[in-house]
Amino acid sequence: ANKGGSGGGGGGGYAAAPPPAAPTLVSQSSLGAKEKKKKKKEETPTPTPPPQVDLLGDLFGDTPSTNSTTSAPPAPPAAHTSAPPGVAANDLLSLFDAPPMSSPAPALPMQPSMQQSMQLSMQQSMQPSMQPSMQPALSPMSPMGATLPLSSLGSSASASTTIATDPLLSVSYSLSADDGATTLRLTLASLTHSGLRNLSLQIEPPPSLLMTLTAPQNAEARGSRISIPTFLAGSSAVVSASIIARSAAAGAEQQLLGQVTYFEAVAPDARVLSFKLPLSVAHMLRPLKLTTPQFGQMWHSHAAEVKSVVQSNLSTSAYMNILESRLHLSPVDTIGTECIAAGCLVGTTDHAVLLHAKLGLMGNRMIEITVRSREPRLTDAVHRKLAEAVHA
Repeated sequence: ANKGGSGGGGGGGYAAAPPPAAPTLVSQSSLGAKEKKKKKKEETPTPTPPPQVDLLGDLFGDTPSTNSTTSAPPAPPAAHTSAPPGVAANDLLSLFDAPPMSSPAPALPMQPSMQQSMQLSMQQSMQPSMQPSMQPALSPMSPMGATLPLSSLGSSASASTTIATDPLLSVSYSLSADDGATTLRLTLASLTHSGLRNLSLQIEPPPSLLMTLTAPQNAEARGSRISIPTFLAGSSAVVSASIIARSAAAGAEQQLLGQVTYFEAVAPDARVLSFKLPLSVAHMLRPLKLTTPQFGQMWHSHAAEVKSVVQSNLSTSAYMNILESRLHLSPVDTIGTECIAAGCLVGTTDHAVLLHAKLGLMGNRMIEITVRSREPRLTDAVHRKLAEAVHA
């Protein structure tokens, strides 16, 4: 009763224990969001790094490698807006000046541009082909090109021109560009009724030329001299001289020095006629057959260059016709408005001349011409003759 009374009175005994704290409740929606983020992070694949861009290989047709695990189709090739160092867009000449590629590029499935086709041709010529060929591969160590017959270029003989005369004798000459040599024909004509005797003709070429004389009937040839014992009244004789180049200097403007000494049949004193025979570089050039890759390979080693811009409105076909008919050069290739041609000095393929032209400049009023060889004097002579021939 006491316990109960004390409990009921509330004044003594044990104090009542405090009620326990309510447990913290975690929101189910918050827990679900965190787990979803974690799962999403784990499931997200590592991004594939962007493919490396190879401008040089892409420009010349190298096929980029693809990742076999990637299911997405490859992106189409982007249009190229820049060329490799040393190569200007749409410029054949700068392509020849650019350093050659170390390995050939595979053929492009699309239509190649001028630069791509030229670079591909040059690379393939310097690397052995993996496919069997019916023709032997061109070797860089083999002689470049071969001379072409002039018959395909038409007649190249000049008209007979009188170079010396007096009351008793006349001397005239003509030149023709034959396949193996330049042929000089000297015609001696007697103008007297009494005849001539002890006639001697001497022709001295410069050291850069090699000349062989052929005497007419009843005459004798010794070195650079022709002797004719008797020359009847009103008669004539033709002396032929075959001329080829001995060095690259033969392409410069040349002169043959000549002299005729003779006696009148009844006169005791000798008469002398002296003359000079001019030879231009056009007389000494011959066509040189080259492929476009061969031309490109030779361009670097023929470093004596002259370049200029000439007033002319010629078309590419008219320009090439001038090179063939007036300078005896061989067309190599025409791509767009650019033309390349090649020639060599007669009697040899060692002294080559390479020509490049870009037509239609400044509203089809100008032509840029570039001439190269290994000899500066040869380059200068060909450049002057070419500029004179194409000038409008």
